[in-house]
Amino acid sequence: MDNQIEYSIISGEPEVILEPLLRSLAQYASNSVKVAIRTTSSTPKAKFNQILEKEYWEKMFVLYKTTDLNEVLKLESLLIDNNLVVERNGRKWSLENKATYILYLLTI
Repeated sequence: MDNQIEYSIISGEPEVILEPLLRSLAQYASNSVKVAIRTTSSTPKAKFNQILEKEYWEKMFVLYKTTDLNEVLKLESLLIDNNLVVERNGRKWSLENKATYILYLLTI
């Protein structure tokens, strides 16, 4: 499992890191048959285990990490504007103290 999760975290304000993030996403996508970009407040390992119960994916790349919910939502909106995320899945975020939010890429 541990070799299926790779950490390649870009940090900073969403508007500042958008271009480097888009380059990283393009690189990963070019070597993959299928990709999905998602966000979560779960740990990467817990989330990947949960996903694998329902879907087949070979690898998870953790690309962005923040403790600010607004930042991950802003980044998700910027990716929607760039046609990389088609829709939000209607989830409800918990506003827990000290929560960490991540944006990740799944590949096959």
